[in-house]
Amino acid sequence: MGDAAAERSAPQLDVARARLLVRQGRPDEAVTLLREIVAAAQALLSELAPAVPYAVVPEPVAASLEPASEAPLPAPDAEPTPPRADRISMRQLARADALLELRRYDDAVQASHAAWMGAATRPAGADVLDAMIDVHCAAAMADTSPGHFADAERWLRCAYSHDPTNERVRGLLAERTYRHAVELQRRGGRDEAIEALGKCLTWNPEHADAEALLRRLNRDGRSRRGPRTGGSV
Repeated sequence: MGDAAAERSAPQLDVARARLLVRQGRPDEAVTLLREIVAAAQALLSELAPAVPYAVVPEPVAASLEPASEAPLPAPDAEPTPPRADRISMRQLARADALLELRRYDDAVQASHAAWMGAATRPAGADVLDAMIDVHCAAAMADTSPGHFADAERWLRCAYSHDPTNERVRGLLAERTYRHAVELQRRGGRDEAIEALGKCLTWNPEHADAEALLRRLNRDGRSRRGPRTGGSV
């Protein structure tokens, strides 16, 4: 091998020797060797720089035994973290849902109110209002027994007061009142059932089942009273 070829292969041999040291479990010696190679290259470049036009002497760099790795890809855009007040409202709504599962309806309604009050003036206010109304509706429709009607009507009226344009709430007020009337009629409370049906038809004048039951109750009442007699002779 000629002198020029030997000089070109010498650095490669030194680097190969450093790799061998790493494989042998002697990384400290490999680092020392690589630093010596870099230092020797720096010194030679410094000597050649004045004689070679436009030669650039690089800044010393620390040798690394780690394989080069690609730059990490930028993380995908994450959803912005909601403000603390909105996070509290979300927790309150989650608590309301859990209370509904436990059949603690009044507590669920109160939790949904707390959620909306915390977010009413914030960007999330409209969504929290819808969720609060959902909780009111779910609590009101969970139990159709007469003893539950007063609370159910109160919760639905509360939801209606927050959003009088909500046709769903009006429909549920009519339906819940109709179911109450059916239960009253089943228990023999004809007059109370008729009164409840009147309220139902106020909320929804086109409630067909309520109209049919009201007609039947009125017809049964006339039948019990019998035909009207004429005047005395």
